[in-house]
Amino acid sequence: MQGWPATAAVALLLAGCGGGSVSADAPAAAGAGTVSDTGPTPSDLPSDSGMPPIETSGAASPAAGGSAGAVTAVTVNKSGSSPALAESWIVLQVVRHFPVPDRYPLLKDGELVAVKVKATGSSKYYSVISGSSFRLVGDGDDLGTDRSSIMGKDLAAAGYAPVLPDVHHGETKTGWLIFALQKPAAAKLTFRYTQLAATTPNGPIPAKNIDTQILG
Repeated sequence: MQGWPATAAVALLLAGCGGGSVSADAPAAAGAGTVSDTGPTPSDLPSDSGMPPIETSGAASPAAGGSAGAVTAVTVNKSGSSPALAESWIVLQVVRHFPVPDRYPLLKDGELVAVKVKATGSSKYYSVISGSSFRLVGDGDDLGTDRSSIMGKDLAAAGYAPVLPDVHHGETKTGWLIFALQKPAAAKLTFRYTQLAATTPNGPIPAKNIDTQILG
Protein backbone atom coordinates (compact mmCIF):
# COMPACT_ATOMS: atom_id res chain seq x y z
CA MET A 1 0.00 0.00 0.00
CA GLN A 2 3.07 2.22 -0.07
CA GLY A 3 2.72 4.96 -2.70
CA TRP A 4 3.96 4.02 -6.15
CA PRO A 5 7.29 5.61 -7.20
CA ALA A 6 6.74 8.49 -9.60
CA THR A 7 8.99 9.33 -12.54
CA ALA A 8 8.64 12.87 -13.82
CA ALA A 9 9.61 14.30 -17.20
CA VAL A 10 10.26 18.02 -16.72
CA ALA A 11 11.19 20.83 -19.09
CA LEU A 12 12.20 24.34 -18.14
CA LEU A 13 12.73 27.31 -20.43
CA LEU A 14 13.79 30.73 -19.25
CA ALA A 15 10.84 33.06 -19.89
CA GLY A 16 11.60 36.24 -21.77
CA CYS A 17 15.19 35.16 -22.55
CA GLY A 18 14.62 33.57 -25.93
CA GLY A 19 17.00 30.73 -25.27
CA GLY A 20 17.60 27.45 -23.56
CA SER A 21 15.52 24.42 -22.80
CA VAL A 22 16.18 21.69 -20.32
CA SER A 23 14.65 18.28 -19.96
CA ALA A 24 15.25 15.67 -17.29
CA ASP A 25 14.00 12.16 -16.67
CA ALA A 26 14.63 11.30 -13.02
CA PRO A 27 12.80 10.31 -9.84
CA ALA A 28 10.87 13.24 -8.41
CA ALA A 29 13.12 13.49 -5.36
CA ALA A 30 16.28 13.94 -7.42
CA GLY A 31 15.45 15.19 -10.89
CA ALA A 32 18.04 17.34 -12.62
CA GLY A 33 18.48 19.25 -15.83
CA THR A 34 20.70 21.80 -17.55
CA VAL A 35 19.63 24.82 -19.58
CA SER A 36 21.28 24.87 -23.00
CA ASP A 37 22.30 27.92 -25.01
CA THR A 38 19.91 27.21 -27.86
CA GLY A 39 16.29 26.25 -28.03
CA PRO A 40 12.83 27.53 -28.86
CA THR A 41 11.69 30.93 -27.73
CA PRO A 42 8.33 31.25 -25.96
CA SER A 43 6.73 32.39 -29.22
CA ASP A 44 7.85 29.14 -30.89
CA LEU A 45 6.04 26.98 -28.35
CA PRO A 46 2.52 25.62 -28.96
CA SER A 47 -0.35 26.88 -26.86
CA ASP A 48 0.22 24.18 -24.23
CA SER A 49 3.84 25.35 -23.80
CA GLY A 50 5.12 22.22 -25.56
CA MET A 51 5.58 20.32 -22.32
CA PRO A 52 5.89 16.52 -22.26
CA PRO A 53 3.26 14.82 -20.12
CA ILE A 54 4.08 13.71 -16.60
CA GLU A 55 4.29 9.91 -16.46
CA THR A 56 1.96 8.37 -13.89
CA SER A 57 1.40 4.83 -12.71
CA GLY A 58 -1.85 2.91 -12.80
CA ALA A 59 -4.75 2.51 -15.20
CA ALA A 60 -7.11 5.38 -15.84
CA SER A 61 -10.90 5.40 -15.57
CA PRO A 62 -11.52 2.42 -13.29
CA ALA A 63 -15.02 1.14 -12.64
CA ALA A 64 -16.83 3.24 -10.08
CA GLY A 65 -17.06 1.92 -6.55
CA GLY A 66 -17.77 3.17 -3.05
CA SER A 67 -19.80 6.14 -1.94
CA ALA A 68 -18.99 9.51 -0.42
CA GLY A 69 -21.39 8.92 2.47
CA ALA A 70 -21.43 11.76 4.97
CA VAL A 71 -17.90 13.06 4.39
CA THR A 72 -17.65 16.82 3.98
CA ALA A 73 -15.01 19.24 2.76
CA VAL A 74 -13.25 21.34 5.39
CA THR A 75 -12.02 24.78 4.32
CA VAL A 76 -8.25 25.15 4.81
CA ASN A 77 -6.84 27.98 2.64
CA LYS A 78 -3.17 27.23 3.37
CA SER A 79 -0.62 28.38 0.78
CA GLY A 80 2.86 27.35 -0.29
CA SER A 81 5.34 28.32 -2.98
CA SER A 82 8.61 27.53 -4.70
CA PRO A 83 10.41 30.89 -5.00
CA ALA A 84 13.18 29.27 -7.05
CA LEU A 85 10.72 28.08 -9.71
CA ALA A 86 8.25 30.96 -9.21
CA GLU A 87 5.38 28.51 -8.66
CA SER A 88 2.69 28.64 -5.98
CA TRP A 89 -0.35 26.76 -4.72
CA ILE A 90 -3.18 27.06 -2.20
CA VAL A 91 -4.81 24.11 -0.46
CA LEU A 92 -8.43 25.23 -0.45
CA GLN A 93 -10.29 22.27 1.09
CA VAL A 94 -9.63 18.85 2.58
CA VAL A 95 -11.97 15.84 2.77
CA ARG A 96 -10.86 13.27 5.34
CA HIS A 97 -11.98 9.62 5.48
CA PHE A 98 -13.09 9.50 1.86
CA PRO A 99 -14.76 6.07 1.51
CA VAL A 100 -12.47 3.43 0.04
CA PRO A 101 -13.93 1.88 -3.14
CA ASP A 102 -14.64 -1.85 -2.81
CA ARG A 103 -12.13 -2.68 -5.55
CA TYR A 104 -9.27 -1.44 -3.33
CA PRO A 105 -9.53 -3.76 -0.30
CA LEU A 106 -5.86 -3.26 0.58
CA LEU A 107 -6.60 0.40 1.34
CA LYS A 108 -9.39 -0.35 3.81
CA ASP A 109 -7.15 -0.12 6.88
CA GLY A 110 -5.75 3.26 5.88
CA GLU A 111 -7.35 6.57 4.96
CA LEU A 112 -8.15 8.29 1.68
CA VAL A 113 -7.85 12.07 1.82
CA ALA A 114 -9.12 14.34 -0.98
CA VAL A 115 -7.49 17.75 -1.35
CA LYS A 116 -8.69 20.70 -3.44
CA VAL A 117 -5.75 22.68 -4.80
CA LYS A 118 -5.42 25.95 -6.69
CA ALA A 119 -2.02 25.97 -8.44
CA THR A 120 -0.27 28.75 -10.35
CA GLY A 121 2.43 27.85 -12.85
CA SER A 122 5.82 29.47 -13.03
CA SER A 123 6.08 33.07 -14.18
CA LYS A 124 9.80 32.54 -14.81
CA TYR A 125 10.19 29.12 -16.43
CA TYR A 126 8.19 26.85 -18.69
CA SER A 127 7.53 24.05 -16.24
CA VAL A 128 4.56 21.88 -15.26
CA ILE A 129 2.79 21.37 -11.95
CA SER A 130 0.83 18.12 -11.88
CA GLY A 131 -0.66 15.76 -9.35
CA SER A 132 2.65 13.88 -9.21
CA SER A 133 4.30 17.08 -7.94
CA PHE A 134 2.55 16.64 -4.58
CA ARG A 135 2.46 14.19 -1.68
CA LEU A 136 0.45 14.10 1.52
CA VAL A 137 2.29 13.30 4.75
CA GLY A 138 0.49 11.85 7.76
CA ASP A 139 1.93 10.70 11.09
CA GLY A 140 5.59 9.74 11.07
CA ASP A 141 6.74 8.51 7.68
CA ASP A 142 3.22 7.86 6.37
CA LEU A 143 3.61 9.24 2.85
CA GLY A 144 0.60 9.31 0.52
CA THR A 145 1.02 9.46 -3.26
CA ASP A 146 -1.56 11.11 -5.52
CA ARG A 147 -4.07 8.52 -6.82
CA SER A 148 -6.37 10.89 -8.73
CA SER A 149 -5.29 9.46 -12.10
CA ILE A 150 -7.05 6.19 -11.19
CA MET A 151 -9.73 7.50 -8.82
CA GLY A 152 -11.02 10.48 -10.78
CA LYS A 153 -14.42 8.85 -11.27
CA ASP A 154 -14.75 8.23 -7.54
CA LEU A 155 -14.02 11.89 -6.83
CA ALA A 156 -16.51 13.04 -9.46
CA ALA A 157 -19.22 10.67 -8.19
CA ALA A 158 -18.82 12.21 -4.74
CA GLY A 159 -19.11 15.74 -6.15
CA TYR A 160 -15.41 16.57 -6.01
CA ALA A 161 -14.45 17.48 -9.57
CA PRO A 162 -12.50 18.11 -11.67
CA VAL A 163 -9.19 16.41 -10.96
CA LEU A 164 -6.37 18.96 -10.91
CA PRO A 165 -5.12 19.21 -14.52
CA ASP A 166 -1.52 19.94 -15.49
CA VAL A 167 -0.65 23.58 -14.83
CA HIS A 168 1.74 25.18 -17.30
CA HIS A 169 3.71 28.43 -17.41
CA GLY A 170 1.56 31.41 -16.42
CA GLU A 171 -1.60 29.35 -15.82
CA THR A 172 -3.76 29.05 -12.72
CA LYS A 173 -5.97 25.98 -12.37
CA THR A 174 -8.05 24.44 -9.59
CA GLY A 175 -8.91 20.80 -9.03
CA TRP A 176 -8.94 17.81 -6.68
CA LEU A 177 -6.28 15.26 -5.77
CA ILE A 178 -6.71 12.16 -3.62
CA PHE A 179 -4.06 10.49 -1.49
CA ALA A 180 -3.91 7.09 0.22
CA LEU A 181 -2.38 7.05 3.70
CA GLN A 182 -1.39 3.81 5.42
CA LYS A 183 -2.59 5.00 8.84
CA PRO A 184 -6.05 6.49 9.47
CA ALA A 185 -6.82 9.56 11.59
CA ALA A 186 -3.41 11.27 11.50
CA ALA A 187 -3.17 14.04 14.09
CA LYS A 188 -1.83 16.40 11.46
CA LEU A 189 -1.54 16.48 7.69
CA THR A 190 1.26 18.08 5.68
CA PHE A 191 1.00 18.92 1.97
CA ARG A 192 4.36 18.34 0.29
CA TYR A 193 5.64 19.74 -3.01
CA THR A 194 8.74 18.16 -4.56
CA GLN A 195 10.94 20.76 -6.24
CA LEU A 196 13.09 19.16 -8.95
CA ALA A 197 16.73 20.13 -9.36
CA ALA A 198 17.84 22.08 -12.43
CA THR A 199 20.72 24.22 -13.65
CA THR A 200 19.91 27.62 -15.17
CA PRO A 201 21.91 30.70 -16.23
CA ASN A 202 20.71 32.22 -12.95
CA GLY A 203 22.35 29.42 -10.98
CA PRO A 204 21.41 25.94 -9.82
CA ILE A 205 17.97 25.10 -8.44
CA PRO A 206 18.25 22.46 -5.71
CA ALA A 207 15.99 19.47 -5.32
CA LYS A 208 14.04 19.74 -2.10
CA ASN A 209 10.68 19.18 -0.45
CA ILE A 210 8.50 22.18 0.42
CA ASP A 211 6.04 21.35 3.20
CA THR A 212 2.86 23.16 4.24
CA GLN A 213 1.03 21.93 7.32
CA ILE A 214 -2.65 22.00 6.40
CA LEU A 215 -4.31 20.31 9.40
CA GLY A 216 -3.32 19.80 13.02
